[in-house]
Amino acid sequence: MTDDGASSGMVGHEWTGRSVVVAPGARPPSAWDGCERVSVTTVSVETADLLLDAWRARRPLVIELTPGLGLDDPEKPPAVSGPAGADPWEWPVDLRIVEDDLHHAVWANAVDARTSDRSFQWANLAIEKGCKRAPQDVVADVLLPDGTPAVCDGGPLDASLGERLPPGTSVVHRVGLEHGRINTLVLSPTIDFPLAPDQLAAVVAPLAGGRVIAPAGSGKTRVLTERARVLVEGWGLPPAALALVAYNVRAREELQNRLSGVAGVRIRTLNALSLRLASDVRTIDERDVRNHLGSLIALPRKADADPMAVWLEALTRVRLGLRDPDEVEGDLPDVAGLGDVVRRYRAALASAREVDFDEQVVRAIGRLLGDPAFRRAAQRSARVLLVDEFQDLTPAHVLLLRLLTGPAGAVFGVGDDDQTIYGYAGASPRWLVDFRRWFPGSGEHALEVNYRCAPAVVDAASNLLTRNAIRVPKSIRARPGRDRRDGRLDVRAPAAEPARATAEIVGELVAAGTGSGNVNVKPSDVAVLCRVNSLLAPVHVLLQHEGVPITSPVDERFLARSTVRASLAWCALAAAPDRATAWRRLEEAARRPRRGMSESLRRLAGKQKSAADLRSLAGWLENKGSVREATKIEELASDVEILREVAPEGTAAILRVLRDEVGLASSAAALDTWSFGSVSSHEDDLDALLALAHLQPDPAAFEGWLRDALSKPQAADGVTLASVHAVKGREWPYVVVHHASEGQFPHRLVEDVEEERRVFHVAITRSSVDTIVVPGAKPSSFLDELPAPGAPDRHPVDRRRAPVAPPGKTSTPKAAAGDLTGEDRVLFDALRSWRSEVVRGTKKPAYTVLPDATLAHIAKSRPTDERALARVQGIGPAKLEQYADAVLAIVHEHG
Repeated sequence: MTDDGASSGMVGHEWTGRSVVVAPGARPPSAWDGCERVSVTTVSVETADLLLDAWRARRPLVIELTPGLGLDDPEKPPAVSGPAGADPWEWPVDLRIVEDDLHHAVWANAVDARTSDRSFQWANLAIEKGCKRAPQDVVADVLLPDGTPAVCDGGPLDASLGERLPPGTSVVHRVGLEHGRINTLVLSPTIDFPLAPDQLAAVVAPLAGGRVIAPAGSGKTRVLTERARVLVEGWGLPPAALALVAYNVRAREELQNRLSGVAGVRIRTLNALSLRLASDVRTIDERDVRNHLGSLIALPRKADADPMAVWLEALTRVRLGLRDPDEVEGDLPDVAGLGDVVRRYRAALASAREVDFDEQVVRAIGRLLGDPAFRRAAQRSARVLLVDEFQDLTPAHVLLLRLLTGPAGAVFGVGDDDQTIYGYAGASPRWLVDFRRWFPGSGEHALEVNYRCAPAVVDAASNLLTRNAIRVPKSIRARPGRDRRDGRLDVRAPAAEPARATAEIVGELVAAGTGSGNVNVKPSDVAVLCRVNSLLAPVHVLLQHEGVPITSPVDERFLARSTVRASLAWCALAAAPDRATAWRRLEEAARRPRRGMSESLRRLAGKQKSAADLRSLAGWLENKGSVREATKIEELASDVEILREVAPEGTAAILRVLRDEVGLASSAAALDTWSFGSVSSHEDDLDALLALAHLQPDPAAFEGWLRDALSKPQAADGVTLASVHAVKGREWPYVVVHHASEGQFPHRLVEDVEEERRVFHVAITRSSVDTIVVPGAKPSSFLDELPAPGAPDRHPVDRRRAPVAPPGKTSTPKAAAGDLTGEDRVLFDALRSWRSEVVRGTKKPAYTVLPDATLAHIAKSRPTDERALARVQGIGPAKLEQYADAVLAIVHEHG
């Protein structure tokens, strides 16, 4: 390499893929004769991608660099900021700082031959740290302090490079050098535990970055921790250059326990990592968040409702989901003026130097985008990130990781696309499906053995998931050598009372003390999993009654849910019509189902002490000319009498009539028109109450009996009752999947059937011995998919990429008030006058009650009942609860 004056000892590209940078029109050193020549004349994505592809592939180039582009100094990237001042929803997940990408692509692994010095920055740095320049007759860049010849590498972090060099030549990588270390990069496994072949292949993979698909029970935590051990103790990477990223505190603690012997390894949750980057701020809790929001928006105060919950959800969707507030406002109820509220809320946090947990992440992103020097410093401590539960990341998390790792993008992401069940929070199987889009050049590794579950469960879960289109193709098998009789998948016959069937199964397991193979069974070995918490209530009560210890999410708060409260009030009225205490519940009962009563009329009705009194009140109102109000009171009296007639048939009869004839089901459905999160349905509450009614047929005793049952102490080591969303990542020997019925799997309120299929898959794969599935009278369609593979849907729903409006919701929320004429305009003005009265003296913007677009749409559509009103976009559960009676009354007045 010295025929044209190349630096003594400078290694060419035959092993390293090193490029050379020359001035425009200059001839490169002869070692690069025949290499592709690329002219960098502008800062463009196309040029950056071309050079980055060559860098990742170790394909040497001759790079002709035009001066004045900010790329002249190999050691100083241009000080270019991203859109730091932009709102989070203006940051796409694939946001790039092209100048950073291009500088890295030009200089990370290239000799500077623009002058006669012909230097290589990493060789220069190694010499500064104590190495000597290699003599011309040695094929190396430097000699290490012990005299070993070494190549200084600026390419992708690949521990196999040393195996391609001449014998006796070592590799010193730029990651070590920039941390002040000149130790060699060696592909040497240092593993504490025996690993299966698929696990070992992922742990010792030579490329630092990679996607590891880790199905249920495949040992992902062991792979993650052993990978960290190999990188530090085997490869010799500086611990300060890498970090493990845990999804939550529980996962972080487990990783810390497994890596306690590896010095210097940092393990942080996503929020802890973000907080370090956010810098010099105080983290506030939910109470403080609510206080801030309470100063910005007007909310009803209801003992049995939490109207602020939807605002908290909206804030998360905007910030962690990187979604436009207008789009979120169209997806969620009761968040009118969301964009303005988000901006004011974030400004209040910034002024107080505070962050909530979501703001930690977006503030960290903002700093990385806005401060180039800080970004470069942060990236030096994140040359390799090992990320757990990759499928559960939100768009903001993915963007954070991309900015933090920089153009090199060495991310070792471990997860399972088939366990993506938090789509409402922005999680998506596409993070793993399209992993190389986010982190190009990464390796791919698949764990294929489920060591946890019985062979029958593994087969069924695999068959189920073949129907999903958005997933990484995979082959999953049970642990080699596991007897097919060791554990089982037992799908029971449809049960008219699934709660009783589930309780009997649990009781038999715990009472007998043995399961499959006569294995000893303790209460803590058993879990009952359900799609939603409310349907666990009857199982909770039955097991408590049988003396089985439990730990359950269901308690007395269940009785405070609006549909439950109304049902209990109606039961009291029906069971004890002559008792004054029962009639004091009338005003509460009159709220559900809604009748368009004004608050004053409902209070007046609540003062009556019998059905006869109600009819007298109706007559008085009619005589005063209030015919509509009289009709509403007559209907209320008739409903009381109907329920009194069926009361002798028992609690269940009252609740069935209340649901189907009086109309509580329709009212519950109106409240369920909007749903978010893991879904909690008022219709599910009704189903749970009906199941409980079969356990206590006396309607007079029902409420007291239920309150007593739900207030009994629980046991920390009892049978676990939980929703599926609450237990991902956990396991028990015995799992009972409760109420595997239509309407639950998939849930009636969710349109993303693929995610619902993943939820069911998570449920059945929590067991290490037996999974027992208990369907209701109408079994889940997923049960038909367990015996054999099937074909995926060609048009799957991806909730992260294509949010779906609730069924029946009007799709034109931006009705223009200026388009209204005649009677519609009169009604609109009446609604605006009412709204002005509502906000008078509150100092809250009028749109936080109902915006003009919603009022205009009400004026056009003229809803006559609660369900019709719920279909108007901008009207949700909190707005229905607070304003439905008044709005419907105004509509009726202008009918």
